Amino acid sequence: MKTFFLDCEASSLSQNSYPIEIAWVGMDGQGESYLIKPEPDWTDWSPVAERLHGIRRATLEAKGTPVGQVAKRMIAALAGTRVVSDNPEFEHFWVVRLLAATTIAGFEDFTISHCKTLQTEQIKRIAETVTADPATPAYHRAMRTALDKAQMLVNSVVEAEQAKGRHKHRALPDATNLWLIHQATVAAMDAALRA
Repeated sequence: MKTFFLDCEASSLSQNSYPIEIAWVGMDGQGESYLIKPEPDWTDWSPVAERLHGIRRATLEAKGTPVGQVAKRMIAALAGTRVVSDNPEFEHFWVVRLLAATTIAGFEDFTISHCKTLQTEQIKRIAETVTADPATPAYHRAMRTALDKAQMLVNSVVEAEQAKGRHKHRALPDATNLWLIHQATVAAMDAALRA
């Protein structure tokens, strides 16, 4: 199944917020990004959020893509794929808000997983190298050691990638950053498995 990294920027973090920018990046590093023209009843706006993402409402009104077009393209690109984010609850809220403003169907069972699920998959690769008999205490010690080592490796990769300061509070750079963290995690795990 294809995997995409998704990020949204929003008008605020309130219950009345709506997506103002959305982007997704595939495993090949290619992404799409859209500024979203607010619907007439989308009036929520936070000056604090604007200072973070740097997008003015007037810019969205003038240059944003209509909600229906964004939703249609998103469904075409992401339906039937695994979508991950570093904040799936917020992203899901905004994607549902986007879709609710349209008559477009196709994401009834749409879910967004936390990108940590990908990290867990990489950690399991280390666990699969434990060869002791599962019925012995040695197996449990070896498994715990392997899992601890893998978790520390993932944590160090994530910290190193985050320290590069690529998080910009813009949808495409942030989705790309999630992809880069995943790529670095896979590379580090591959190297650990070869060692």
